Amino acid sequence: MAPRARPANKAQASDKTHQNKSNAVWICWDSATALQWNTWIEAVEQSTIEQTWAYGEAFVGVTPYVPVHGVIYRGRAVIGVVQVVEWRIASILRVVKIVRGPLFLGTANRDEREIAYRLIRGRYSLMRLDLLMWTPELPDTPDARAVLRGLAFRQMITGYSSIWLDLRQNESQLRARLNQKWRNQLGLAEAAGLRIRLAHGGAALDWLLTRHEGHRRRRRLRAPAAPFVSAMSLAMRNKQGTLAFTAYWGSERVAAI
Repeated sequence: MAPRARPANKAQASDKTHQNKSNAVWICWDSATALQWNTWIEAVEQSTIEQTWAYGEAFVGVTPYVPVHGVIYRGRAVIGVVQVVEWRIASILRVVKIVRGPLFLGTANRDEREIAYRLIRGRYSLMRLDLLMWTPELPDTPDARAVLRGLAFRQMITGYSSIWLDLRQNESQLRARLNQKWRNQLGLAEAAGLRIRLAHGGAALDWLLTRHEGHRRRRRLRAPAAPFVSAMSLAMRNKQGTLAFTAYWGSERVAAI
């Protein structure tokens, strides 16, 4: 599918009464550049790939969706970002997805975050034939559930499960904290004589994606399709942002990630 033209950029506040107050929370839509967006994403302590610019751009070439970028402000200070993808059907229905967003900088407090959720929710309405599917980047806690109920949402699917690993630890610390079975398997793998090579795309990524797509279809997994991952890699401004690690047994590729 050929990439479609992007809609013209337009900067607007979701709530102009909020914009006029010096410390009020408001959202400006489709006014950010890729460079600005990437800078803000890097400033988020725990960011998600689904909110990166490249992830949104990948939709343009291989799906009917178009990314829309919202920058969340407190007065004139940026406190968060949210990437939305929208699909307009026959200029009547708008299907909307927000995956693992918005993301906030450390300066955003709880009240400001809740205001941002309400502003995003107010942008989309069933009365205007907007079908919004939203997986917010929130912990699964009673407090978070209460916030979502207050926005008139109801849970449809099981949310994401994430594990955060602090890579600032040294190798011995990381190894010591592994489950014993994982630690044993790691020792066996290290003794097997496998060689690991790093690439940033090309043949290594193609080899991996071919096998990923076959596995995804056989197991009927809901993982991203290979063409989407390839499009996301191509959309990255930093061409070394894609890391393809391949394991070799002799000259034969045996695994990759």
